[in-house]
Amino acid sequence: MSNRDSVLNVLHAALASVPPELHPDMRWTDYLQLRPFLPGPARVLMDVASPFLRSTLLEIEYRIERDGSQVTIVGESLREARNGLPFVTTRADIEIGRGLQRIEVKEGRRHRIARRVIDHELVNNVP
Repeated sequence: MSNRDSVLNVLHAALASVPPELHPDMRWTDYLQLRPFLPGPARVLMDVASPFLRSTLLEIEYRIERDGSQVTIVGESLREARNGLPFVTTRADIEIGRGLQRIEVKEGRRHRIARRVIDHELVNNVP
């Protein structure tokens, strides 16, 4: 497993920064390093060329969608892939009172998902 496959990297991409307020239809932008989202050969080229590039950051626009106790934070890069879709999309599903339930990051054909597998209520109620 490479470093870019870690759950921590998926979490960072999906929730790079989250405002302390959860207003419906709230939007904000943040910047992530572009390198982890590139295929191997492109990462090597990025390492060589980065001192000469204007920016090595990927701008992501995040928004909050709320439905009852379910809060979803969706992110889409402003940079587009060749097919016209966002280069990177993210999604974090949070249930109020239970916490983060699922995070996902899509970048081209690559699709990474992490799910919560232990319910804190079950753990706390074990005799």
